Amino acid sequence: MSIGGPGYPDSPASIALNNAEKVNITSIISAGNSGSLSETVGSPAAAESALAVGSVNDDDELNQFSSRGPQKVKNSTELLMKPEISAPGYQINSTYRGNFSNLSGTSFAAPHVSGAAALLLQSNPSLTPKEVTGILTETSTPIEREDNIEDADLSETGTGRVNVTEALNTSSVAIPETLSFGLSNFTDGEWNVSRSLLIRNFGNDTKNYTISKDSVPEGASFYLESKRLELSPEESKEIQINISAIRSSLQQGTYTGKFKVVSNQSEKLIIPYIFEHEDFSVEVSPKQSKDGILRIHLESPYEYAKSNKQIYIKHPGVEVSKVQLNKRKGPRELDPENQDWYRKIQVNQTGQYKIIANSSKLPGKKDTAKFMFNKTKPALSTQSTFYGTRDKL
Repeated sequence: MSIGGPGYPDSPASIALNNAEKVNITSIISAGNSGSLSETVGSPAAAESALAVGSVNDDDELNQFSSRGPQKVKNSTELLMKPEISAPGYQINSTYRGNFSNLSGTSFAAPHVSGAAALLLQSNPSLTPKEVTGILTETSTPIEREDNIEDADLSETGTGRVNVTEALNTSSVAIPETLSFGLSNFTDGEWNVSRSLLIRNFGNDTKNYTISKDSVPEGASFYLESKRLELSPEESKEIQINISAIRSSLQQGTYTGKFKVVSNQSEKLIIPYIFEHEDFSVEVSPKQSKDGILRIHLESPYEYAKSNKQIYIKHPGVEVSKVQLNKRKGPRELDPENQDWYRKIQVNQTGQYKIIANSSKLPGKKDTAKFMFNKTKPALSTQSTFYGTRDKL
């Protein structure tokens, strides 16, 4: 399907595709041509049940125009990996106004994946939509960066470029095709989330599987309930995968990686994972200012969006000064999830300044973010930055 526009996983078109899956319809949607920034996949490709397709060129390099993920779910800590797969979408010979022309876009990538899905269902009509999308993504060919040193960012390309031959030759599948551990939600110093992964053998022989993971981000750890499985024909088993992280050890950012499920019949399934860590932080820009005007930014994760925010400035000659925050203006000002707040201040006196921001999330607790800098003549210079220090009220 080649339609789309701005939207979220809960937009009407996205909900329609989720309902279509309930009646056994597989939805394969072009991811959109709003690249190259993150979070540019719109609706209905943003639907949880939709298989969003990005575009690559003949060298399996992601096209600049291809929309990127991930996709956040409004008013939630959920996070979707979008697109889930890529396909050729650059200079594709196609019909055009009664003739033929070489055209580019994710609208020309999605039909490749739709054709692969049709071949899968022709080969095995009993496959469910989740099994079809799982087989297509998990058997895809990894996409490398242009330097060919490592794989491209999974939140931009999905698991890889569709590989029809591998998809038709496998008789194993894992569900879901991507494992999202969501947005980190540190109610205390530690974060723990568990997800289920179902592995199914729909072949004619008993198979032995090994489950492994690639590198783990510093500050986080994974626990697999089982690393080996034996499945009889048409048998399925579910395993639990748990992630844990220490708040003080995990850097802010979006993290992706892969789990691998390999059978004794040389089948290899790739299941990507994704999670994002946001923290309450305050920052000053520019780092240096000759005119003494600074812009304070206060960035807070979803769970702080409606919490009380206070910011104080301690500077030479004044013990503590409270300032009012303004919501950031710009392209996302109408987004209810916009959590970037700012304030301009004039810095005149020389000496050390300390900016302290507080945000209450839980009863009896608050998060404090601090930023310190020195003003010397003629410029301001940053001294140190601290993120997410938890204090009791």
